[in-house]
Amino acid sequence: QGYRMQKATRVKVGEMNVEIVMIPQACVAGRVLDPSGAPVTSFAASIRRVSPPRPDGKRFFEDMNISQTCSGQADGSFRLCGLNPGSYVVVARSAKFAPTLSDVFSLVEGQHTAQIDVRLNDGGSIKGRVVGPGGAPVAGATVSTHDDRFENDPLDAFFENLLPTNVTERKTRTDANGEFVLSQLTPETYQVRVTPRDCTEAQARGVVVHRG
Repeated sequence: QGYRMQKATRVKVGEMNVEIVMIPQACVAGRVLDPSGAPVTSFAASIRRVSPPRPDGKRFFEDMNISQTCSGQADGSFRLCGLNPGSYVVVARSAKFAPTLSDVFSLVEGQHTAQIDVRLNDGGSIKGRVVGPGGAPVAGATVSTHDDRFENDPLDAFFENLLPTNVTERKTRTDANGEFVLSQLTPETYQVRVTPRDCTEAQARGVVVHRG
């Protein structure tokens, strides 16, 4: 762990003197801060690889399964290791804030440690009201957030749970007036699904932005 092979090693069957050269993988160290710049003491930090931008400017993200959970970390510091050269983001999560992504950074061959700070924010929110065909409010409806890349069919639902997304998953129910609030959302393009108790599921789409 923490190393990778420098090059492929090919040997003949029966060879007893095999040398495999390993080189250190890179680490990312930094701090998780709140909006004022003070250290966050309890958080989870993870790494995602970032693809080159497409012609439309969008990027794809790949979860690297490298994470660290900290509790009582006075200085808000983290250290994540086992990375090859490439482009990445750090994703920080804490109960009081929206999941927050660092700026995209690159690791190059021979670089051992990158220093990345992540400043958490409150994110954005989605507020709305669910009404029936006659305009009456619908109480107790389930409202949930989803990635806008997927439709509501079994195949898309399967891939939705497998592919990394920056969309924050939230779920709530409407109140007696049919109103709902979904808060602490990472800025992104969202799909909102509404499932009343006695009606078919409905969908809406929009963009959540952070203003602060």
